[in-house]
Amino acid sequence: MTNATFWVLSIFPLAFYLLFRTNHLLKVNKQLQAEFARKTQQMEESKNSISLEMENLERQNKMKDKLLSFISHELRNPLFYLENLSNNIQLLLDQEQYQQIEKLNSDVSQATANLGELMDKVLHWSIIQSEHLPQDPQIQNLSAIIKIVERSNAHALLQKRIRIKQLFPSSLQLVADRVSLVIIFQNLITNAIKFTPEDGEIWIVAILEDHRIKITIQDNGIGMSADQVQNLFRTPVNRSIPGTLGEPGNGLGLSIVNEIIRLNKGELFIESAVGIGTTVTLMLPVKPASLATAKPLSVA
Repeated sequence: MTNATFWVLSIFPLAFYLLFRTNHLLKVNKQLQAEFARKTQQMEESKNSISLEMENLERQNKMKDKLLSFISHELRNPLFYLENLSNNIQLLLDQEQYQQIEKLNSDVSQATANLGELMDKVLHWSIIQSEHLPQDPQIQNLSAIIKIVERSNAHALLQKRIRIKQLFPSSLQLVADRVSLVIIFQNLITNAIKFTPEDGEIWIVAILEDHRIKITIQDNGIGMSADQVQNLFRTPVNRSIPGTLGEPGNGLGLSIVNEIIRLNKGELFIESAVGIGTTVTLMLPVKPASLATAKPLSVA
């Protein structure tokens, strides 16, 4: 065997080994590139997830700040009023004017009821803002819902001699969550009572229209200007407007109604004129509606 043949035969195993190693390294490099791409994608997904979490936390913080701002602002008046009542009662006790104390007792009860109503609204509003308002759509009688609200506002209706007129069949039904309906009409009718003068009237009209039920609540109260209507849903803590007899108003009720209707794929329209009154129109599905975003509030 010549030297040339020997060297050629010796190179073959080395060349085969180098070729094997090269293929192996190429496979390893390809695997590393795939792993790098996978890790990069995971990092990007994690980054997006963190970004979404940050946005969610920021939204929750804003909601918390808004709620705390509202509570701190709105609790001042009823607490200050209760403190004054307490001082007056103590003064009357010292003077042994017991008949005057009995008169103040009803004021204490009313102030406590107003404070309880405010806290209920704050609770409802905080639940709604998280978009987890419980829904249990059932067949509801509209007249029965209105009667519940009338009973809860009996004192205010009697005090101001306001009449509520139902202009729809007593058998009219719709499919909706009962709690949601009570919250909606409690807020809307309470507002109508607050801003309607003594001996006023509130009309509630309901008709079926295009597979939906159209409900209007109209009063002959003090009404609102165009600017007030346009600003109804802007920062409620700056919109505290007293009623015709000084009833407290916190600007939160309409926000609650708007959110509930939005969650139920409904619509809310508001028309008003100073010195004439306000008309609130609801368009609600007759059939159960899934929780989804609906058309925004319309004001006129």
